[in-house]
Amino acid sequence: MITGPGNNVPLIAVVGPTGSGKSSLALALAEHLDTEIISVDSMQFYRGMEIGTAAPTPDDQRRVPHHFVSFLNPDEEITAGSYQEMARERVGQILSGSKQEVPPPSFPRKWESRTRQGYPETTLAPRVREDDAPLSRSDSEDLPLTTEKCRSAIAAGGSGMYVSALIDGIFDGPSEDPAIRARLYEEAERRGNEYLLERVRTVDPDYAARITGSNDLIRIVRALEVYEITGQPLSVLHREHRERTPSLPCLQFALAYEDRQDLYNRINRRVEQMIAAGWVEEVQRLIDKGCGPQLERLKALGFREIAAHLRGEKTLGEAITAAQMHHRRYAKRQLTWFRADPRIHWIPAGPGTSTESQLEALLGVIESDADAASSTDGVLHRFLSAGSQ
Repeated sequence: MITGPGNNVPLIAVVGPTGSGKSSLALALAEHLDTEIISVDSMQFYRGMEIGTAAPTPDDQRRVPHHFVSFLNPDEEITAGSYQEMARERVGQILSGSKQEVPPPSFPRKWESRTRQGYPETTLAPRVREDDAPLSRSDSEDLPLTTEKCRSAIAAGGSGMYVSALIDGIFDGPSEDPAIRARLYEEAERRGNEYLLERVRTVDPDYAARITGSNDLIRIVRALEVYEITGQPLSVLHREHRERTPSLPCLQFALAYEDRQDLYNRINRRVEQMIAAGWVEEVQRLIDKGCGPQLERLKALGFREIAAHLRGEKTLGEAITAAQMHHRRYAKRQLTWFRADPRIHWIPAGPGTSTESQLEALLGVIESDADAASSTDGVLHRFLSAGSQ
């Protein structure tokens, strides 16, 4: 049994569908290994949305340092490629064993964070307080912001594109072309998203297979835009980039529910718990700050339904039912994504299991994975060397 840092696996990822219990497992694992958590949940990047995205609580953040949680305003954007650069830098800092205060991420200038009225200054550390007031710098001194010497960092989340970016590397592609993009969006308005998605299936079937559906217009437009600019499918550019970029040695885990209805029941209960925790009030605060358009753009699960309730277009019960449905559908798409990765170890979950039993099973896999532990040092050295250049 591994009792602390010292194994040769630099990154352990706990991934999988929403509501599966991965955050609790990652928290327990990080405490066990005395290390830190890198979030790979793209909706938890945004501050002011902590309840509706089930972001780590202030208590969780005091127990274990979390990175890339609540560090963007809703009107800010970040690509998977930019996230890759920042997250890999942070993993290297954790692995280095530095005891200095963890600095904010080194944003590429294109994605540099900006301060917005009504929000605290953008930094990497989570900035929330039990009374929901913005955290000042003196407040933040209570949060654990120092790294301790360790050999593994923990990644936790269910955003497949960002998991792939962190572990395998991802290619942002050429700069966007406003004229092409405007034309494609206008075409989607006239002919429908499905028409554009069918075009992606024609020019880039591999990438089309990873698009969750016709509602994912941002990725549909980006795939067609890149193809028009470069004449090459985006999936090919991604593959060529991965061949040039070393993968970060990683053991991946996800929780497997023998009966999917058990997972769906957990999801339904969690949405109700979010409502009880003040989700409706959280959405109202965002709308009051003028973030309504950003909620539409981000497509965060359930936020649009709650906003419709606040506009009087849905009863609260209807909003809850719709939010539960969208969470269940998203979980199904996440399962499809992660099941396609043969590297993931699936840990039994559901009735008769607990976070403690799941942690024990996970640690057993790490302990028995001698090949992974013995073969990562050279790759890790190349990764850290590349990150320091």
